[in-house]
Amino acid sequence: MVYKDAITLRLLEVGDNIKLKYKEQSANANAHFLVDALKITGDADVHFKAAKNKRLHVELAIMKLSSLTAIEGQKKK
Repeated sequence: MVYKDAITLRLLEVGDNIKLKYKEQSANANAHFLVDALKITGDADVHFKAAKNKRLHVELAIMKLSSLTAIEGQKKK
């Protein structure tokens, strides 16, 4: 999300190679996808401690993230 706005690029203190990689990756992800992915990971993080089966909890979060990428792939076609 930081790399979506050129003004915020200076906030990251990383090397030039990493900046270039982040810039390329941010060009391939739209803001809606990033917000949805952040919501999924945030919810997984909040509920992780209370989960009885932590591994299953993480796997379900990964499956949700994967479904987002599948949906994005279908939209591009």
